[in-house]
Amino acid sequence: MDTSCKLQTMLYYAIAVLIVPLFLYLFFRYPRFKHDVPLKRRAIIVTGAASGIGLSTCQKLVQKGCHVFALDINEEFLTKNYSSLTAVTTIPVDVAQLSSVQSAREIISKELKRKYSEGLLESEHVFGLVTCAGILYNSLKSIVEQDDGYMERMFSVNMFGTHYCVKTFYTLFGDNSVIILIGSNAGSFAVPFTSFYSASKAAVIRYADTLRREMIFRGKVRVHCLNPGAASSTMIVGERGHPGVDKASDFKNEVTRFFGEDPQKRLVDLGRLQTPSSVADRVVDCLDSTNAPAHLMVDNFIERIMYFTFTSFGPKLFDNVLKWL
Repeated sequence: MDTSCKLQTMLYYAIAVLIVPLFLYLFFRYPRFKHDVPLKRRAIIVTGAASGIGLSTCQKLVQKGCHVFALDINEEFLTKNYSSLTAVTTIPVDVAQLSSVQSAREIISKELKRKYSEGLLESEHVFGLVTCAGILYNSLKSIVEQDDGYMERMFSVNMFGTHYCVKTFYTLFGDNSVIILIGSNAGSFAVPFTSFYSASKAAVIRYADTLRREMIFRGKVRVHCLNPGAASSTMIVGERGHPGVDKASDFKNEVTRFFGEDPQKRLVDLGRLQTPSSVADRVVDCLDSTNAPAHLMVDNFIERIMYFTFTSFGPKLFDNVLKWL
C-alpha cells in the first residue's frame, strides 16, 4: 500500500472516530426542552382521552394546572376516569364523524367563554390540541386478507379523525397555540402483518409535516408529531387486549414465526412496551417548550437501535432479516 492510500485510510478512520460517536450521541439523546411556556390555566383538548396515552396525558396536564377537554368515543371510561376531576370537561365524541367533532366544538366554545369569565382560564382560546385517538389492527394477518370495512375504519379514525379535529378546533386557537399529533414509529418503519395501521400512521406523519410548514407562514401555531413505539395501552394490554394471530389466516405460520404464539407476552418479554406515562411526559414537554422538535421518537433503547439500523441501511436489510426468519 503506497503512502497516499495509507493517508486516505487513516483519514477515513479519523472521520469515523470523530463523527460516529457524535452522531450516536445526537441520535440517542432526547432534546433539552426549555420548559419556557407556563401551562397553568391553559385550555387543552385531548382526544382518545378515556384510556392509555390520552388518559395519562390528561392526568399530567391537570397536575400542571391546565383545564382539559377530554374527548373519547367511550363515554363509560370517560365517566369512570374523570368523575372526580373538576378541571376536566368530558365530551363523548367519535372523531371519525365530522358532525360529532363539530358538536364538541360548540360545547367547548361555550365552556371556554364561561370559564374565562369566571377567571378559571387566562384566555378564552384553546392553547393546545393533542390527538391521541386511534385504533389498532383487529388481528394479525396479511394486508391482502384484511376486511375492507376495517381498512376504512382504520383510516377514518387514525387519519381523517386527526384532520377533522385539527380543522374544526383550529378556529378556537389563539396566538402561540400548539398542535401535537400522535403518530407512531410504525408510520416510518412498517412492520409486517400490522394491516393498515402503519399506512394510516405514515399518513399522519406526512400530514403533520404539511400542517407544520403551512403554519410557519403565519407563526401562529406550533405543530409537533410524536411517534411512540409499542406502549402498554389498552390497545395492546388491558381491557381490549392484543388482537393476536388470526388462526384462519393463510399467513398464520408466518405471523407466528414473526410475532410468536403470544404477541403480547413477546412484547413484554423483550422489554418493548413503554408506559403511556412516558409518552405523556413528552407530550407535556412539547406543549411547554418552544424549542421542542418537529418530530420526536418516543421509544425504548431496543426500539431505537432497531429503527436506526433498519432505516439507515435501507429497507433491504430488514427484508433480508425476514427471509432469514
